Amino acid sequence: MKSTTLLLLLILCLTGCRLQPHLPVPGREAKPAGQYPGFEFNAEFKGLKVGPTHRRRSYKTFEVEFDSDHKTHPENDRLHAECYLPAKQAGRMAAILVFPILSGGEPLSRGIGKALARAGFVALVLDQKEELFDPETADMKFTDAVLRQAVSDARKAITWLEQRDDVDPKRIGCAGISMGGILACLVDAIEPRVTASAWLLAGGDLLEILAVTREPGIRKARENWLKTSGTTVEKFLKENRGKINDPLKYAAHIDPAHSMMVTATFDRVIPRSNSDRLWEATGRPARRLIPLGHFTALMAYPLSKRWVVNFFREEFCKGK
Repeated sequence: MKSTTLLLLLILCLTGCRLQPHLPVPGREAKPAGQYPGFEFNAEFKGLKVGPTHRRRSYKTFEVEFDSDHKTHPENDRLHAECYLPAKQAGRMAAILVFPILSGGEPLSRGIGKALARAGFVALVLDQKEELFDPETADMKFTDAVLRQAVSDARKAITWLEQRDDVDPKRIGCAGISMGGILACLVDAIEPRVTASAWLLAGGDLLEILAVTREPGIRKARENWLKTSGTTVEKFLKENRGKINDPLKYAAHIDPAHSMMVTATFDRVIPRSNSDRLWEATGRPARRLIPLGHFTALMAYPLSKRWVVNFFREEFCKGK
């Protein structure tokens, strides 16, 4: 009975998915990636450690880590990543950074990394930042500092990738799910070396998302902020407006012709309205709509991996 129900839900998902192709917005032209303070990085890799390579049937993998240039919390201050390579390599390949979800999502992001490696890409899957919120206060300055650190770390990781003999530095992309999708969008806007990106279950106005999301971890943290600060959601929004570097702030730097979104129409973690705002602000990139929620979107995960792989093939492998 359980398997039959899952099959029916999967059929519903597949038959209900809808593609919104990118249609250029009249008068909109993407600006070059901006040079904004707070996202700087140093090309020196302090504390660099590269683990041994493990060979699987269809890909190879190894771990890499180095110190972050920005300091926010001892649990955040080293970048940890898993690098995936095709089992059989041929020349310089396009490289994709993959960002994780907020918590417990390593299998999802690493699954995308493996799929990309099997398709002939180098995939560097970044681990999540362990501490995103200050548990003692509802002030979002700490959260913003962690976001800046994550973007800086990603830019530093791109420099590390560029130094590899098997990476084509002119073909760099990024992808992510949920919070990872938000980071992928930010990095695309700020880092000029990124020329294509895919954002799954992402949205704009991160402050509002934090205020209304039903994600259990954030909801618990939010309740704690409100209690310890003696404030309300309305005051939280008013007092923190402008303190978080949100993708909407940098949306003008996104080229929608080289971007792709996946939106869950019944999402209550990153609400559909926030996904729509990001889609509109970035010039309406091609978008897949799936009739699921944030967590039930897991049923469309195999299909989403295929969409991501096909997107980057279109972007980086034509004529190759």
